[in-house]
Amino acid sequence: ASADVMGSSIHFRARDMGRPVPFTAPEWAVKYDDPDFFYKQGRWPGSFQHGFWWIELSVPWHTIYDNETLRHELTRHVLGIWDWIKNKDPELKIAAANYALDWIGQVPGKRESRRIIGEYFMTEHDPLRKTIFPDEVAFGGWFVDLHEAGGLLAGYSEKSLAEGEKGSYAARSYVGPYGIPLRILIAKGKNNLMMAGRNVSVTHAALGTVRVQGTTAAMGQAAGTAAAYAVKRGIPVPDIPMRMEAIREVQQILLREDCFLLNTVNEDPLDLARRAEARASSEALLGGAETPAEGRDEADRLTRRRGQWMAVGSERIEEIAVCLTNESEAEEAVDVRLYAVDHIWDYRVEPGEPLAAARLMVPPGRKQWAAWPLSLDAAALRGKYVRLDLLANPKLIWHRAQRVEPGHVSAYDMLNGQMRRFEKGETMCFRISPAQACYGAGQVLTGTARPYRYTNLWRSDPKRPLPQYIELVWPEAVPIGRVELRLPGQLLRDYRSYPEFYVDPECPRDLLAEAFLGDERREIGRVSGNYRRRVAFAPAEPVTADRLRITVAATNGDPSAAIYEIRVYERNGRDGG
Repeated sequence: ASADVMGSSIHFRARDMGRPVPFTAPEWAVKYDDPDFFYKQGRWPGSFQHGFWWIELSVPWHTIYDNETLRHELTRHVLGIWDWIKNKDPELKIAAANYALDWIGQVPGKRESRRIIGEYFMTEHDPLRKTIFPDEVAFGGWFVDLHEAGGLLAGYSEKSLAEGEKGSYAARSYVGPYGIPLRILIAKGKNNLMMAGRNVSVTHAALGTVRVQGTTAAMGQAAGTAAAYAVKRGIPVPDIPMRMEAIREVQQILLREDCFLLNTVNEDPLDLARRAEARASSEALLGGAETPAEGRDEADRLTRRRGQWMAVGSERIEEIAVCLTNESEAEEAVDVRLYAVDHIWDYRVEPGEPLAAARLMVPPGRKQWAAWPLSLDAAALRGKYVRLDLLANPKLIWHRAQRVEPGHVSAYDMLNGQMRRFEKGETMCFRISPAQACYGAGQVLTGTARPYRYTNLWRSDPKRPLPQYIELVWPEAVPIGRVELRLPGQLLRDYRSYPEFYVDPECPRDLLAEAFLGDERREIGRVSGNYRRRVAFAPAEPVTADRLRITVAATNGDPSAAIYEIRVYERNGRDGG
């Protein structure tokens, strides 16, 4: 096997038995006695219930031809690691006292194997430079994550963990979201062979980012959509990225199926909503995120520069305030900056010259609001984001908000010129004056169905009781055969941050769709008990209307009604035609 091939791995599952369960490792299990192997080499064994990604092996074995040998070797290591957890680590053996091994996987998962050369060969420079591809059909965002060859036999699990965030590898390997072209999914010179997953046309280094499951799933949907399109149109798959009309149609199909593409918006000519004007019963204003979360002081301490995104929706920004604790006995200073940024993943520490800068003085005390008078002309920033940065002062705590404000993320300085999402995706406590009109009805028609360059979300005024509604109004009557909604649902954090069967409180639960023609009103659909992001209404026959109203009668807990996107088609069916 090549010396730079990432290895194969197996997982295990442990179960709490409710009573102490002893464990004796078999003689043939690998012996682990050195805590440095775990704690200094990037193999933290803390959350032991579901196994570890770093249980991995490759060289000196061949990940294809030596698969059975790798299975046996990995099993030996799993049992040895479990022996360390149960019997040797002074803290873990207490935490794991009632746990027993419930399952050990016996099919090694391959991080890297054979790959097929495609119509385009992606290198790591494409994600790092965020190459814009005309045939973009998916996106990725994982860093260039190259596990050390040899896995458990190597001196550390991966270079980034060995060096830490200050290391050169972390700086070189970090990427934000980037586009993936259809051509890496199409085998070069073939008209009937496509790939989707870890066999796509990329270099070893590029595979370090495209190989993760969320990205491979997106590529799988893109490959299936392109194949279906080719069959329907009667053209070879390799022709799709070469024909502008064809690739645009594929991209529009993917967007309608709720894929996210970085450089493409809804331009579906069949979507009647694009010809309408939106208005609502009420609209939320962004006054800030004011309620501090409890019990996270050390995590919220300003040991590093931290940034908070804010959507601009007014002509001016008069004042911004932040909720800080100064635990010292003297007044402390914190430098603040305000930047214009391109989108919520604009993680450049210095995205340009600051719009404003100042130094705030913070007296001793807990949870006090430090105000920054700005009097900033924000007319040119409406419909965009700004980012408020507080520079490091470890004597100060910038409290996070109790809830995530939709589209308002925060990040911290990685100390290499780049920032990274703060913890699980938090909103820091802030106030902005005047309150910003960034959740207007028109946000459902931006062509992007999630936060990106702006909030792209209509929210009703949380101070006004439900039901609340949003309407699309046309200058002349249109036939409505299908209405499609994109609703809030687990978009603000990594899916692994949510518990099982989680229901987003912001997701509308009970909805009603009504069509109007003059004073005539007609119900075209309703749903109760909803928790899904995608909802569609289709009358038995198309309804002629000059106004469509979507009423949110109840949510799953949030006081505001909220919708990301509304689409309207003349006929029912996925082609909308």
